[in-house]
Amino acid sequence: MSTPSATSTALITYELLERILLHTPIHTLFTTRRVSKTWLSLLNRSLPLQQAMFLVPSAPAISPTESTYNDHSGRTRTIYPSQPLQLNPSGDIIGLVNQPAGRGHRAPLVTFGLSDQNLFLEFEIEGIPIYDEKLLAEEASWRGMLVTQPPITAVHFRLIRRDPRRGVMTIFNPKGVTFGDLQDMSGEFKRGFERPGEDKEVRYEGLSFCLFHPFTEDQMEEAW
Repeated sequence: MSTPSATSTALITYELLERILLHTPIHTLFTTRRVSKTWLSLLNRSLPLQQAMFLVPSAPAISPTESTYNDHSGRTRTIYPSQPLQLNPSGDIIGLVNQPAGRGHRAPLVTFGLSDQNLFLEFEIEGIPIYDEKLLAEEASWRGMLVTQPPITAVHFRLIRRDPRRGVMTIFNPKGVTFGDLQDMSGEFKRGFERPGEDKEVRYEGLSFCLFHPFTEDQMEEAW
């Protein structure tokens, strides 16, 4: 009778497999759910893995701060207090000190554009490209992914031209804003602008949120 190898034993032992998968890139974690029922069960029930996949908060959600800097050119902004924040690694980042060309994902779910505005950093969410109609399905896994860890509870849509709401609408999710939230709100805007009689000049120019500077000597990508 043959005995299982050390490799096969590790891959069916939950504790060992969990440690291995925690060092796996996020996009690979989602595809490994198709390997076997054992792997799928582990990925669905392991809290550390669910957090690594941005499906479960790593800490309590962060709420925006009240600040005199919230108003900018007649429009309010969503600003968070200074603290470490991890952007979802399934997206590209442009504008960081040592990453001007982004992370190099072949098909990023989102692109974060970072701009330094003296007192705080603004993270522009440049949109969520859709590469296949199947990705729009309600059960698509990317829809439940948090935008950041720890989660943020609000992201604002900046509107332009004739807008009665002073140029900003905020999407709010007390459990943390997800990519599904952003996609749904983007769709609502699109449908609204296509209705007869709607002012075509009122549209959103971007989604963003801001963080106060950490006032550290670290480089930007190390601080955030």
